[in-house]
Amino acid sequence: MKLKNDKTLKIALTAVFACIVFVLSYFGSFVRIGTVSIALTMIPIVLGGIYIGPWAGAFLGTIFGLTVYFTDATAAPLIAENWFYTFLGCVVRAALAGWIPALLYKLIARKNEMLGTIVASVVGPIVNTVVFLFCMIVLFGDFWSPKAAADGKSLLMWWITAIGVFNFLVEFLTTVVITPILAQPLLALKKRMEQ
Repeated sequence: MKLKNDKTLKIALTAVFACIVFVLSYFGSFVRIGTVSIALTMIPIVLGGIYIGPWAGAFLGTIFGLTVYFTDATAAPLIAENWFYTFLGCVVRAALAGWIPALLYKLIARKNEMLGTIVASVVGPIVNTVVFLFCMIVLFGDFWSPKAAADGKSLLMWWITAIGVFNFLVEFLTTVVITPILAQPLLALKKRMEQ
């Protein structure tokens, strides 16, 4: 069955994915191990980018970033320190974490859809964590340095051990395992609907 209004369907699907992202972002901020919240939100962000397109991935990432910016207690002291840097670290970082994997999927899937799905699933959490670490170390280095020094670590090692190891591994493994599994039936359905 050929879709009569593909644009309306994309908007509706983006809204559904945005609701999932918002719920996971908001309630995920309450699920913490130590001071770090576990972000399962990359799954629908990457999945939406794969299924709908790069602009949707960026939009879904932006929803994630805005939710963190306005609701996560960890962002509040950073906003007080520098709201613009915090915006970059939350919103722009998350938008890139949605846009870049979707763009890579789009390029790779022309030749191999499964490889494109796997690459997008791997790249999403990497972009999310690397850009976050960059923002925390470069933009907020003066803010975090006393805390790192009190723990007897360099700023880089402090952040790597704080989120780089545990949070990244959980986010990475869940996204890499779950996203390709969910993407395959969605992409098969999309192909049937486009016939």
